[in-house]
This record gives sequence, structure tokens and C-alpha cells, in this order.
Amino acid sequence: MILYTLKSDPKTFEQSWQGTLCGELRRNDRDFQSITAHGQGYVLLRETTFSAIDMQKGAVLSYTGREIMCRLNIVLSSETDAGLSPGWCFLSLSQLHFNSCGQLSTHHLKKSHCYSC
Repeated sequence: MILYTLKSDPKTFEQSWQGTLCGELRRNDRDFQSITAHGQGYVLLRETTFSAIDMQKGAVLSYTGREIMCRLNIVLSSETDAGLSPGWCFLSLSQLHFNSCGQLSTHHLKKSHCYSC
């Protein structure tokens, strides 16, 4: 298993949180891989307090505490796929949902009730 931890701007994080955004367009600076010799790839999105543009202007990196765990389904990169600028990639993501015990849930709710706890 490979886990990538990524910063996510507040606006795009909110769209992911609401389930209306199912991917990320990012610089391909980590050799992203969906399925590897080590198993499945996963992404932990961490919401930042400020946007990347705000941080370039001097805002300090800080996190809100909200996070989303996702399965990395497909990686489209400029090296192998047409239409992306050099050095960029698109990550197709599926949110993973957990029950109140922290176990992976088959339900489509962010938190579902767990009868074993």
C-alpha cells in the first residue's frame, strides 16, 4: 500500500467533502501510482486554512483538521496521456467511508452507525 498525503485548498476540499469533485489536478512531483507492486494507492487530502495563492503571498501553512481518505483509481500524466501540460497529472479518486468504529463502511455515508461498538 502507498499513501500520499496532500494539501488541499479550502475551495476544492469543500467540493471533495460534498462529493461533487472526484479528482485532483496536481503537479506530478511524487511519481503517483494507483496500483503498485506494494498494492493499492491511497490519498489523504488535508484541508489547508489558506489557499496556495494566499500562502505564496505570505500566509502560513496551517490545517483545518478536516481530512478525506481516498482510493487512488487512475493516474493520468503528461508523460503518458495527451492533453496535460508537462509535469502535471490528474488523480481520479474515490472517497472511502468509515463507520463510527473507524472500520471501512460499505455505505455511502461519511459516518455510518456501527453495531459492534
